[in-house]
Amino acid sequence: GQKYIVHDILFKFAYDQFGLFKGDNLAAAKVGGHELKGLMSYFSLGLSEIHFPMMALVDYRGFRLIAMSVLPLKAGSLIYGSNDAGRTVHHDHKKFNKMMKRAGERLNLRPHVVGADPRNTVKLVSPADLEGHKGTDNRFYLLDFSRTMPPVEIDEQRFPGGHLYRLFRKNFVNTYPIPLCPDGFSGFCKHDKKKEQYNSELKVATEYLHNYVIPSFAERLCKKLATLAPAYVSVTREMHSFGINMRYLGRVYNILLGKVLNQEKGATLAARLVLIEACARVMKNLLYVSLQQKMKELQLVMEVPYRRLVIEKLNIWFAEESEDNKGDDFWDSKTCELQSGLIRSFDFLSFNNFFASSYPDKAVYRQNWKKTIEEHNPNAITAPSPCPSPAPSPTLSPPPSPSASPRLSSSPNFSGRGKLGGSDNYEDPLSDNDEVRRRSSLGRVGGKKESQKQSQVEISMIRLKNMEKTEKTE
Repeated sequence: GQKYIVHDILFKFAYDQFGLFKGDNLAAAKVGGHELKGLMSYFSLGLSEIHFPMMALVDYRGFRLIAMSVLPLKAGSLIYGSNDAGRTVHHDHKKFNKMMKRAGERLNLRPHVVGADPRNTVKLVSPADLEGHKGTDNRFYLLDFSRTMPPVEIDEQRFPGGHLYRLFRKNFVNTYPIPLCPDGFSGFCKHDKKKEQYNSELKVATEYLHNYVIPSFAERLCKKLATLAPAYVSVTREMHSFGINMRYLGRVYNILLGKVLNQEKGATLAARLVLIEACARVMKNLLYVSLQQKMKELQLVMEVPYRRLVIEKLNIWFAEESEDNKGDDFWDSKTCELQSGLIRSFDFLSFNNFFASSYPDKAVYRQNWKKTIEEHNPNAITAPSPCPSPAPSPTLSPPPSPSASPRLSSSPNFSGRGKLGGSDNYEDPLSDNDEVRRRSSLGRVGGKKESQKQSQVEISMIRLKNMEKTEKTE
């Protein structure tokens, strides 16, 4: 994407500038995510003589930016890899080549021959477009990490440019029995005689992930939820620990449905959690796309129109149905954006009507969302119902009709003091003095209409007296 340098920070837009993904900016954003993951993969190896740029991802109003430090590089500093799509591949510095070979072996990457020109091919143990530079300070630097990990087998018609962003996770590759080629299914190794072998190995690894790792994870998740409260189980963390990408939520869900029909312990709850996770991610993607479109349409920096857009979306998804809100159309329609997003992005089966009343996971209905969250997290209190501010903006939050449910306000009240602690009858845990506890409770509950400020002053005075008594005793 386009690049800018501001205050010595390089900003790069992660969007489909050249049509590699047929206009899919979400796919381009995933490439930006892999940039940071790849950097962390090499950084975690502890390569003392190789240096890396500082990097952060910024998601802002539907757009993803990569922010990174500017390195001390100049023209001609490239000593490893290619920056012109493989037409010229560098392998110029023996010491650096040895370090990269050791790094690739530790990441379980397969050595392979790369180069667009058969007269200029080089054997690398990393993706061809990973760049190694020698800076003006004589230090070694690495750049462009987005394709550090090997790609899975993909359907190019369904996922254009999928080999650039549908990659294996690092912990899956590290534990796989054989090394895998990071340039598989690409044109970088077209002159390697073993390219078909590399692609075949990636296909087998993909089948292993689909047919062994994911079913094993589904079984493990059921067993865990049969004994642990859902509040202690994170679907994302559990999947990542197995080396499973979140794009396979649908595959996990399809397996869990079979376990639900067999009435296995923990299966129903596991299926609900997986479906909720997938729904939340689809909603996030839909919101990102809407924000992108609004930014391109208005080209304004003010917050009001974008806040209004977010509120409208949240009301459609979660508010009760009324004449102004057709939220059920979003949840119930077989052709709705949510359902198509689940199928397209997370491999859900197309014939499933995920929100039918007879479906095992009917608790994910919009009207039962709060109940579902409470069931899954019994030890925590959900956020209080959003309340309108004293003077809400009419453009952001029109007042609800008497029969309608509360709508989201531009200034919701999320104070909720006392609720997260479990009780409004506060007892000071720092004091054993009964008088302190009594006055502390009075100030917070308001039983005798004493102000909190007054009670706090009295508490402080009692504490000072206690300290004086203790000092005299000593």
